[in-house]
Amino acid sequence: MQNRWLSLMERLSLPENIGTFNKLIEQYSESHRAYHNIQHIEACLKHLSEFKKRNNNFLSEREFILLEVAIWFHDAIYKPFSSKNEKESADFCESFLCKNTVNELETQFVYQLIMITMHNQETQTPAEELMMDLDLSILGSSEGVYEEYEINIRKEYRWVPKSLFNNKRAQILNYFIGQKNIFKTKHFNELFEDRARRNLSRALDKLS
Repeated sequence: MQNRWLSLMERLSLPENIGTFNKLIEQYSESHRAYHNIQHIEACLKHLSEFKKRNNNFLSEREFILLEVAIWFHDAIYKPFSSKNEKESADFCESFLCKNTVNELETQFVYQLIMITMHNQETQTPAEELMMDLDLSILGSSEGVYEEYEINIRKEYRWVPKSLFNNKRAQILNYFIGQKNIFKTKHFNELFEDRARRNLSRALDKLS
């Protein structure tokens, strides 16, 4: 992961910022994280690399670089009972970019990509669509991997009574399954849409 970070800093023409890298790793290694951890970031970065190989013209090269920044920071702050995780993560990223003299337009571009992962607003740009799909890629994973994901989400909310958790979780899953398209880009829709709907349906059955 460090090599991937250093490559990103080089492509941004920034210093190595190893201190920030170490801080991110520390935060993604917090004991209460069972899913929103460094493995989630690794998976998003892997999917991004595969997407870019097949869809190199989907975004400009600079937009791909900035989107990768958003991936690194989008779950940097994660408190299971907070409604401000995305904003605090976006603020953290904004502070980092400002300290490194990244211009305001690009900083706000990254900020909005992080905020879109709240999944409470419609995507407005191709970059936002891709960011959303990367964050939700776990929904279209194999049955076994998806089941592990649900187990890990439950671990992150282990102090919540089962009935309350099941009710809230069902609301979230129903929201996604109620979307016309869970995945917004053609690439992810073709790869994962059908499988995601099967995974969500099975998960809802188990919650009922």
